[in-house]
Amino acid sequence: MATLERQWSSSFTIVPALRDKLSFDVTRDLLPIALVTYAPLVVVTSPSKPCQRLVDVISAAKATPRKLTFSTCGPGSQPHLAAELLADAAAVQLEAVPYKGSADAPIGLMRGDVDIGVETVSAAAAQIQAGKLRALAVTTAKRSPFLPQVPGFDELGLSGARAQASRGSTRSPLRPERQRQWFSGWPAKSATSWPHRRRRLSATSFRSRR
Repeated sequence: MATLERQWSSSFTIVPALRDKLSFDVTRDLLPIALVTYAPLVVVTSPSKPCQRLVDVISAAKATPRKLTFSTCGPGSQPHLAAELLADAAAVQLEAVPYKGSADAPIGLMRGDVDIGVETVSAAAAQIQAGKLRALAVTTAKRSPFLPQVPGFDELGLSGARAQASRGSTRSPLRPERQRQWFSGWPAKSATSWPHRRRRLSATSFRSRR
């Protein structure tokens, strides 16, 4: 019997790159099967902050290096690295402020404790709609249908900072090749085969690869 697991893309990319010792070997113990869903991230700030556009944030950061701060839910997390990519693409220096977890970072943003943060659209959507956070940009090339009023990175000349959250399926590599080929198409199909699944994906800003 073949067992499939859902994995965030960080399991294959970020974690192995940052940690020398892991309890598993990505290339040996996990065989990637298919990219199932993906979703943009969004750069947000508190409405109380003076910089209400991303270009204003970048201008302020260039004028005062390392004075502006961004929230992270831990060193090496996807939001942390997405913010670092943004800083690199914009040629600015920002100061990271780590929080204990993904639930604490948005609270710090809403209070205005930090200047900006990068969150998944699904995590920040309710606060954006309620006016507790202001969306400055989505981290994908184009605007997201979930936040059509918010510019994408390419629109702002920041194509080098593109990032997105993605989830895929993995399994043990100790299976025949024909099983891998069959499974590679199944997860994405199953994610969108029924209307209720498509609605649930759309409600959380995730899109299927098909």
